[in-house]
Amino acid sequence: MWKTTVSDVLAHEINNPVSFIYGNLQYTDDYIQQLLLLIKLSAIAMPIGKNQRE
Repeated sequence: MWKTTVSDVLAHEINNPVSFIYGNLQYTDDYIQQLLLLIKLSAIAMPIGKNQRE
């Protein structure tokens, strides 16, 4: 039975940059969407206005 290590996977992915990039686009998109939602929610929870004390 083959034992695959993290370094084996990384070496393979680095040797195939197009596959590496394409394979991670969905994760990147999900992360960015969650980050934008977090920024939007924090702006709602902590509004910055002229009447707010610093």
